[in-house]
Amino acid sequence: MCSSDLSRFLRNPRFHWENLLSLVSKAVYGFITGLNNKDEKWVFTADDSDLDRVIRSRHDPICPGKANKKTRKVRKHKGKRTELVAHKYDHARHVYSNGFRMLVLGLASKQTFIPAGIVLLSSKEDKVVRGDKDLPDFARDKRSIAYKRRKIARMGTIPALIQMILRALKHIKSVNYLCADRWFSTPSMIYELRSQTGLHVISVLKHNSTYFLFNGERKTITQIYQEVKKRPGAAKYLSEVMITVPGKGGKTHQVFEAKVVFVRNRANRKQWIALISTDVNLSAEDIIEYYSLRWKTETYFWTAKKLLHLNDECHATSYDAITAHCTIVALRYIMMETERRRATDGSPIGQMLAICMAEEEDENTGKTILETIDLVFEVLVKNLKLSDEQMNKFIEGLLEILPDRIKNMLKLANSAENYDDDPPKRKRKSKSKSKVKAGTKGKNKVKDQSAAKGKEKESVA
Repeated sequence: MCSSDLSRFLRNPRFHWENLLSLVSKAVYGFITGLNNKDEKWVFTADDSDLDRVIRSRHDPICPGKANKKTRKVRKHKGKRTELVAHKYDHARHVYSNGFRMLVLGLASKQTFIPAGIVLLSSKEDKVVRGDKDLPDFARDKRSIAYKRRKIARMGTIPALIQMILRALKHIKSVNYLCADRWFSTPSMIYELRSQTGLHVISVLKHNSTYFLFNGERKTITQIYQEVKKRPGAAKYLSEVMITVPGKGGKTHQVFEAKVVFVRNRANRKQWIALISTDVNLSAEDIIEYYSLRWKTETYFWTAKKLLHLNDECHATSYDAITAHCTIVALRYIMMETERRRATDGSPIGQMLAICMAEEEDENTGKTILETIDLVFEVLVKNLKLSDEQMNKFIEGLLEILPDRIKNMLKLANSAENYDDDPPKRKRKSKSKSKVKAGTKGKNKVKDQSAAKGKEKESVA
């Protein structure tokens, strides 16, 4: 495939890349959960990262510092050519640049991370958008994928995240928690995510002036930390309390209960972190364990940018092409994660164990059904005094009515009872025959020969 064909393929607005990523993540999630670790805990994670659209040369530094005018012109010019690109502040490098905010929804466990959705966010404000804001001709139709994709790009972070979660929940329904960073931890955001998606939210609270209800009083999270009693020693967490989160603007329908767990900051032991969970029945240890899975998203960002060339491989200016490129990078990462889990867990062994366990369960169920049927037959013979012909007809009619699954269980249990897995025992020689002396063996041979000669003489006579 030449470069022109590849560029046309990436720019095609009819491809639903978002749905493709959701279907692939569903298949990989089903494959990994079918391996040895059935008790593996999974959560949804949400985080964003800056996607810079400036095409850097080999000598152009990442953090420019005091760059010359020529370099600045090249940077500014390259960024403006991209569709819907926005002028944003990069919090990691502390510079302004032209690009997108890449919002990623992932499935995370202790051992792996699966990207389940990607959205490139531009900006709501037209004055911040530096690229082409006008819709192309093929995106005028509101039913088209291209129009919906560009509409989500101009949305806020929470509405775009809710749409990704709802798309993922159509395929994956066994995950009940969403872990997010402190940028998603305002009370209004937590309430909106909890009410519209049905997932419990676990996040980190900011040390700001947001008030919560604690013991009937309005207090900030810092004031609550100063009042609660801390656990002594090197405990895993400092304290846990129940709070009431008020609604935005005094709205009573947005009030909800939450649990807050105070944990020491690993980077600085003198500082503390407040983890909030909408699931009040969850223990403090589980809240800490679930939130620790959010770090898998950061490792995905590092791998995608440093190893999979997320920033510098695609030089396209079309929004559809950039979305396709980000999805392809996510699919590469999923392929690597799948191969790593298959190699470490051993999928054939895991599948064999799962099959054996299922057969064992069916065999035990079949044995129970057989024992029950035997007891029923005994009662029928004793009380109703049925003949053998009547009992056979009754058994034949019962077997015809039973479903196929129960028939297979009965066959498996019957074959297991008739199968003898112990090897046949060899006949042991008696001690009198095994311990025969050498002298007695010779005497027995002479006696046998003389007896044979006497029989021959008698037959001749």
